[in-house]
Amino acid sequence: MLKDISLSAVVAGLLAVIIAYAGPLIIVFQVATLAGVSTDMMMSWVWGISMGVGISGIFLSYVSKMPIMTGWSVPGTVLLLSLFPTLTVPEMVGAHMLAGLIIVLIGISGSFDKLMAWIPQGVAGGMLAGLLFQFGAAAFNTIGSSPLLLVLMLSVYLLGKRYFSRYSIVAVFATGLLFVIVTGQLHTEQFNLQWVTPQLIVPEFSVFSILSLSIPLVLVSLSGQYLPGMAILRVDGYRNVKSRPIMVVTGATSALNALTGAPSIVLGAISAAIATGPDSHPNPDKRYIAGISNGVFYIIGAFCTSAIVTLFAVFPAELVAILAGLALMSSINGNIVLAVEDKENREAALLTFIATASGMSFLGLASAFWGIVIGMAAALLFNPKLRAGFRPLLFKR
Repeated sequence: MLKDISLSAVVAGLLAVIIAYAGPLIIVFQVATLAGVSTDMMMSWVWGISMGVGISGIFLSYVSKMPIMTGWSVPGTVLLLSLFPTLTVPEMVGAHMLAGLIIVLIGISGSFDKLMAWIPQGVAGGMLAGLLFQFGAAAFNTIGSSPLLLVLMLSVYLLGKRYFSRYSIVAVFATGLLFVIVTGQLHTEQFNLQWVTPQLIVPEFSVFSILSLSIPLVLVSLSGQYLPGMAILRVDGYRNVKSRPIMVVTGATSALNALTGAPSIVLGAISAAIATGPDSHPNPDKRYIAGISNGVFYIIGAFCTSAIVTLFAVFPAELVAILAGLALMSSINGNIVLAVEDKENREAALLTFIATASGMSFLGLASAFWGIVIGMAAALLFNPKLRAGFRPLLFKR
């Protein structure tokens, strides 16, 4: 493994951690505030997230030799915003445990792999391009608040892609970080280092928690995390990746990790796109280092949880937005090309892209799910070969 280590892959793993901590983690803080938990309990949640994601990501990446990036279920965490304070913390823990076990059973069944094999590459590319497009657009929307930072990071990105492509994102990150330090926008005085001890919570189960959280959590995790996450891996060349070990490991980790109060651990989607493309490493066989690196940095984060709790306030939001958008440019480009080149499903791919990029949400399910639904409906209408494979999708003759 040592000969496969590269700076670009290690930095790709680090960038995914920084973007996750400085962005979606704030939702966990909002949930903790609504639940009325103590600061120590909140730190236990973040500790559980970090350890669960770190261990599962390292294990899956090392065993598979693919960049398997795990994370916590952001759409699943958003569900909690509407359930607290009616839902109790022990009920939340029980619901997360049950959802994890359901994911394990779905993984063992192998039905998710059959679904992924049936979805045309153009439709998958359209969904991923639409999903990632939002992050690319967000980077340029910072022009109003931080024009100099955007121009500087974009210039370094373009020059990097021209002269040192493999390390362009490393240079972009270093430049942006140096800029915010020099201009006094990095508030390091807000760090607070102290030892964090995870607090175990006894789970409780109720009809309300199962119907309001467990079942919706499984649905949004499958549609918002596993579906795009698996599609990203397959589109970037990892055609042999199987969902079974990923779902079994992440589901089991979620069930155990829930005892600390942590959200469900799932397959990464946006973070995966940072690690699976050529910016991580030109050789796909060596990109698994990014997954291991990501996991190592998460475990380091677990031991610095008290600092992580305030990390989102340290990095300017504009820096995180620009960094995420530019880091995903290669993936956006690749998926747009994939959607356009699939001539048999080009109309369906376009509809998938537009629906997903719209950011629509309906019945609690995100745009990635509805993009696939709309795109597949169009593909079934126009592609007779796809219709022929519809009936034996779940059941063999």
